Amino acid sequence: MNYQEAIKGYTGVIQAYALASRTSEKLCDDAWSVLAREVTAALKNGQTVDQIKDDMKQAEDTWKASTGDTSMPSTYRSAKAVALKAALNGIELVSTDGTVRGKTAIEKDYKAKEEAVPKAEVEVDPTTDAILKATKALVTLQLCWPMLPASVQNDIIRGFNATVEK
Repeated sequence: MNYQEAIKGYTGVIQAYALASRTSEKLCDDAWSVLAREVTAALKNGQTVDQIKDDMKQAEDTWKASTGDTSMPSTYRSAKAVALKAALNGIELVSTDGTVRGKTAIEKDYKAKEEAVPKAEVEVDPTTDAILKATKALVTLQLCWPMLPASVQNDIIRGFNATVEK
């Protein structure tokens, strides 16, 4: 059954994804079609991706307030991410013949686009490189510190103090 006509706006898309996640009905495809068309129409009407995000956020806040839910359905979050990333990368959600493109095809397009852009090689002097490596090590250590046994923490502190004293 096609529910596209019943799904209106971003709030309707959220409702369809929420219903699809709670039932065995296959609403996700119809919800994706409406979401892709909504984003495409908004872009054609001159909205920026940030404005579209704001509109979606308003619809999400309305949905949460009316349902008491604290988070959005994961299927909706995934579809929203695909649609917005495609919009940011200039990838069409709707084909020239008017059919909605599948999420997987769109994801493949922007992955191919990202791979086609050469990664910039950055020259870093040895001192800056050493500072960057030390900073990364400190951040990693800070995240892991509470999980380390006290004896390991003490060894690290002794090693650091011995290095600083030199």
